Amino acid sequence: MGPRFFTCTHRQTLICGTIQVSMERANYSFHSRTGRETVSSYYLRRYGFLLRAPGHRLVYIREDPGSLLPAELLRFRP
Repeated sequence: MGPRFFTCTHRQTLICGTIQVSMERANYSFHSRTGRETVSSYYLRRYGFLLRAPGHRLVYIREDPGSLLPAELLRFRP
């Protein structure tokens, strides 16, 4: 579908990019400053968002491969 405009609920910023589906899920764990944690626990701790579907795959922006985002936090713009 190509690049789309969307906002991320946790940041309230407008982003333009091509959404790609990652192999990782929100229960994926990584090393952070506070130790090992999951993507779900990170969003709860950092932004106060409790993810409803931590078993769903994460998405990333093709133009920024390091960005792993829970799809449920994206809101597409027309």
